[in-house]
Parts: sequence; structure tokens; C-alpha cells
Amino acid sequence: MMPRIIKKCLSSSFVINLNLLTSLVLVQLNITSISADEVLSVTSQHLEDSFARILITFPLPRDYRIFKMGKPDRIVIDLKNTSMAEGAKFTLSENGLVMRVRHAKRGDNDLRVVLDTQGLLRFEHELVQNALLGETSLEIRAFPSNPQQLALEKKQIVIAIDAGHGGVDSGAVGLRGTYEKEITLDIARRLGGILQKDSRLTGVLTRDSDTRVRLRSRVNVAREKKADLFLSIHADAIQNRAVKGSSVYILSNRGASSELARRLASQANSSDFIGSIKRENKPDDLWETLVDLSQKATLDESNRAARGILTQLNRVGRVHKKKVQSAGFLVLKSLDIPSVLIEVAFISNPAEEMKLNDPTFRQSIAQAIYRGVLIFFDLKENSNNSVSRNSYTVKKGDTLSEIAVREKVSINTLIKMNGLRSDFIKEGQTIALPKN
Repeated sequence: MMPRIIKKCLSSSFVINLNLLTSLVLVQLNITSISADEVLSVTSQHLEDSFARILITFPLPRDYRIFKMGKPDRIVIDLKNTSMAEGAKFTLSENGLVMRVRHAKRGDNDLRVVLDTQGLLRFEHELVQNALLGETSLEIRAFPSNPQQLALEKKQIVIAIDAGHGGVDSGAVGLRGTYEKEITLDIARRLGGILQKDSRLTGVLTRDSDTRVRLRSRVNVAREKKADLFLSIHADAIQNRAVKGSSVYILSNRGASSELARRLASQANSSDFIGSIKRENKPDDLWETLVDLSQKATLDESNRAARGILTQLNRVGRVHKKKVQSAGFLVLKSLDIPSVLIEVAFISNPAEEMKLNDPTFRQSIAQAIYRGVLIFFDLKENSNNSVSRNSYTVKKGDTLSEIAVREKVSINTLIKMNGLRSDFIKEGQTIALPKN
């Protein structure tokens, strides 16, 4: 048997009696050895005796901190002086307790690994060394709250899709009289339709009609449906009608990343209930620590989701800002759900307003957001959701003139349909094509 370096057990009664807030502060480890190295693999095997055995493998021991978070259930591991190896292997049992693995860089030298689980009751963990292979593994044994139900179900990833504005709140209005609320609802419905074709995902709309929904209520819909990701779709307007392109935002509590971001955002109101963290009678210093821990974890995830979506939007058309922006949008103030706000285009720009009225363009935006979601959850694109035959994804070496000849259409038609300024195209860009 491999020698055990250290072990800490989270008993059933411990998990049941202590809520998320206390576990965030108390459940952590310190190991004496520190080594800057890489994670080689993450493996999760659901065993017959009703627990999952997870191994996070690296060459040498290192400091780590591990804790449980809820709504949705997940195990979070922070590894000191560690990075994810290029080509690291991820192996998960199908229909097991661990649904997926996510990871992100923390600070300059650390790595956060998140194990998304379903129905997690408790877990145990220890470092074990394999002298023969010269490797060390963080071994986690995770126990489900309902083993029988776990065997019967496989949880879908839930995406909350928030169509901005609605009802008496029309949002921005373009020169041609285009309402933002109608554009955002159409794109939200299209994205929901795409998700419906992917059995791994399910979309939940915060509104599916021309009705006004309060900002806090939008977040509550996502939380009630146990959403894994919250996406808010908008198409804003500003006085400078030359401004164009998509932008992607996450929450900022330290001021906006730009003057435009500051103007778009709403200031948040204080509350005794933030995300899934209830204040109750906790001391101020503990309250601030818990909120900081939860918010930092969620913002890291939000930023990673936003980067994937922004990358895909850049392949569809022009982006206004090539980096993820941040501002104090009220609808993003949910500490327990990774949240992203997407400005798909500026409805105040005449050319972009015309594009927003084109169903093909709106479909390409929805498709780009879907692909960004797949990147966030480390999923491959479903063949049922490949780009329709009325569009084409530019490959290396393609020119617009070659595409025009092949599709028997003029270059000017393609330029006009896609709102292009010239015949310049780039690899990965989606080009809308005429329907025959």
C-alpha cells in the first residue's frame, strides 16, 4: 500500500451541520513541501461501493487548499506554485458523481481546479506517492447524498439565457426604429434552440415573451433552476453612431474598465442576501471574508467563460474591445453563478442595426455564444449544431472572391449581407450565404 502523507475527513455530520460559509473558511490543508510543477492528469472513477475516486496527479508534492461549495455542488482545489501541463489528460466516468473538470490560473503561480459534482454529501482527501512511477497524487474520495438516484440520472448543464429589457422597457432604439428588447429576445430564443439540440445542455430563458422582468428576478430564475452559467444578452446604443462591434462584460466591484463600461452599468444596491451566502448573524469580518472568497471564485469563472465567448464572437464579426470588460451591472451581481453580459452589437450604428435585423446574423451570434459555452465547459461541438448550409466558416487561405465564385454570388452581395467594410476575411469567421 502506498504511504499516506496526510488525510482529512469531512464526515457526513460535519457537512450536514455546517453550511457553505463555514466550510469555505475552515476546510483547508497545508502541506510542508512546496514545488513549482505541473498537473499531469485528472481522473475520476465512480466505484461500485458508491463513491468516486478522483486522482489529481503531479510529479512532486505541493501545498494545496480544498473546500466544498454548493448551488451548484463542486469541490474546489487551489494548488500552490502549479500550472496545468500542456496535453494534460482528463478522464471521467460516464454518469458518475463528477460531471466535469474545470481549471484556471490564479495569480502568478497558482492553479485552481474545480470538480463539478451532482448530489455531493462529503469527501475525504489525502496525498499519496507512487515511488515506482515517481509521481504524487491528490486522492479525493467523494460520496454522493443519494447513490441510487445518481445511478439513474445524469445532470444536464443548465445555461440561464437572459434577454435584456422587455415590456415597457424597450431598451435602446435604432434609427430605423429597431427595439433592443426584440433583438435580444430573438437571439435568446435562437440560443435556447441550439442548446435544445445538445443533450448535454439545457437552456432556461429568464423571459420568453415581451414582458418586463426585474433585474433581481432574472438572477433568481437562474438560481431556482440551478444554472451553471448566466448569460445576459444586450444590444446597446450610444451617441457616437460610428462605434460598432461586440463586447463582453463581467462584474466589477472596483470600478469600470472603461468610460463606456461605466456608462452602461448600473450601480448595485446593498442586500442581506447575496448569491447563496446568507448573512444571518455572522460577524462583519467573517461576512466580508466569506463574500470575498465566494465572489473571487465566481469572478474567475465568469472571466474564463467571457473569454471563450469573446473569442467566438470575434470569428463572427468585429469586436469593439478585444479584452473582456468589467463594470457594475446589477444583473451580474450573483456571487454563486458565473455570469457574463454580452453586447452583441451597437444598435445605434446604422450598419450594425441593419445586421441585427438580419436573421442569419442573429443566428450566427447565437451560434458563436454556444461555441463559447462549449469552450467554458470543455465540450466538443455537437454535430447536430454544426453551422447551417446557409453560412460558411472561413478556412486558412480562403478569399472572399473564391467563396463568391464557389457559391455563385457577387462579392458585393457577400459584403453587404455580412456588414463587411471590405473583402478582408479571417480564418474562423462565419460568412452568411444567400438561401439559393
